[in-house]
Amino acid sequence: MPAGTGVDGRGSKEQVLVAQEGRAATPEPHQHAATAGQRLVFVDHVRVVLTILVILQHLALTYGAIGPWYYQEAVPQESLVQAVLTIFILINQAFFMGLFFLISAYFIPRSFDQKGFANFVKGRLIRLGMPLLIYSICLNPLAMLGFRFSVHDDSWLSSLPFWKFYLASLTPGPLWFVQTLLFLNIFYAVWRKFTRSQETRGFNDDNSLKYRDVIVFTLVLTATTFVVRIWIPIGVFIPVLDLPSASHFPQYISLFILGMVAYRRSWFTNTTDSMGRAGFGIAAVTTILLLPLTLSNVSTFGGGVHWQAFAYALWESVFCVGMCVGLLTFFRRRFNHQAALGRFLSTHAYTVYIIHAPIIVGIAFSMRDIDVAPLFKFALAALIAIPLCFWSASLIRRLPLARHIL
Repeated sequence: MPAGTGVDGRGSKEQVLVAQEGRAATPEPHQHAATAGQRLVFVDHVRVVLTILVILQHLALTYGAIGPWYYQEAVPQESLVQAVLTIFILINQAFFMGLFFLISAYFIPRSFDQKGFANFVKGRLIRLGMPLLIYSICLNPLAMLGFRFSVHDDSWLSSLPFWKFYLASLTPGPLWFVQTLLFLNIFYAVWRKFTRSQETRGFNDDNSLKYRDVIVFTLVLTATTFVVRIWIPIGVFIPVLDLPSASHFPQYISLFILGMVAYRRSWFTNTTDSMGRAGFGIAAVTTILLLPLTLSNVSTFGGGVHWQAFAYALWESVFCVGMCVGLLTFFRRRFNHQAALGRFLSTHAYTVYIIHAPIIVGIAFSMRDIDVAPLFKFALAALIAIPLCFWSASLIRRLPLARHIL
């Protein structure tokens, strides 16, 4: 997201820039070398899609999916609406934030190589730290007003005087991702500085991603996820760090590390199209075979020493890896060009991620008296929220100094 070509939408120096304005022709997939003279446009498009999925994820929580969110409307328990929207967010959660970490990490080594320790850390404090601070002290308290009109049983929060309510609202909310990414960036910078690691390994076609690499990574991720969820099941919130999805951190951390390895080995550009198609196929097959099986007992799939928990960790890991490889190769093959609309969306995607929460809370609250089916309401809210978020982001980025941060 915010790092490099994560969700920062800036076309910044951390990204792999276009050497000349006039390069319109799309080369063959294996010619997309991640060199200093070329921007990976297809990564911008993936990032936009993931940002839109974040909006849809939170709207699904608004209109019936199981999980916490600022403002939620009541739907019958164990209803079809609840089941459909919950499965939607489970599928999203299985891969989309992990892919954000992978993409964000991909451009970090080059940025550090160019800037050095001091400028790298300064840039991250500005690009990640400032939005995190602004959201925590301004936008999160605004979004938290949704609790006062929601179906949440949070009377203790709603009954607080304003100043106590405000202090209780000073948390990163959805920007836990930005907070985590900031910590990981600084940790990487410190590691590079004190180990004096140069990471000089160059780009080499012999370093292309192999099937055995994918299989080993997936199996290790499955085992690690299963073990972590014995103590931190899905849905457990860690209030000290404000991590709403700590049970997914084995995926997030491993994909962050893998992103930096992928950059040094040019995996985004030299992974074969056939591997991408295999990734999609395996993700689909495991979903059909494993997901219904694991959800047969909703009290055990989220963690603990249960076979359903292991099967769910296996499905999630296979699905995540398959979708990451599949989406990156698919967008590289089909969408490695950028027209005006694509440029607009990618430029503002990071800002959309930062501001979307209070916007969709406001939209949902304004639609609360519309008496239609929840799924139709979800679709209607999405049609309003997505363009409104991008339009609002474009206005915000016109503010003085905003472009230096966003």
